[in-house]
Amino acid sequence: MRRSLPVLLSVTALPIALLSTGVASAAPTNLIKVDKSINAIKIGNSEKKVIQKMGTQPTKVQTGVNDFGSYRILFFKHKFSVTVLKGGTGVVNMETTSSKQRTADDIGVGSTRSELRAAYTVVCEPVPSQPGRQSCLTDPNPRAGEISTIFRLKNKVVTEVGIATVLD
Repeated sequence: MRRSLPVLLSVTALPIALLSTGVASAAPTNLIKVDKSINAIKIGNSEKKVIQKMGTQPTKVQTGVNDFGSYRILFFKHKFSVTVLKGGTGVVNMETTSSKQRTADDIGVGSTRSELRAAYTVVCEPVPSQPGRQSCLTDPNPRAGEISTIFRLKNKVVTEVGIATVLD
């Protein structure tokens, strides 16, 4: 089975550059809306809108090019990052490793697989190259253009939550 969603979730091994511009005036919400948003950031938001909603400049910016074009990963304090594709696509991926960012059902980093499954319908699969790790998707067969949430687990505990649009 072909999985397109994790493609952008693994682009974090590129050189890091610092961004040095002004500070915006909003504040993040810390709410994860499954298949919709984290911190009120939505798939498709522009980089400018992300910075405005976060209320601060990113602490790091990573740039690169992959099969989908040029991208920038914006890293914010509070363990939150956003991947923006250049060329008008906007946000295509966002991830959090903060235990403070939770769903309305109080699921997030630190939740158990049992708690996750009690709150949401997910399909979990082991990550073959990483013993003890699993990826749990809200849509096990996402198609291009669809948005899905991925809960990454280690030893049956959520370590990361991501929301992404499938690009191919």
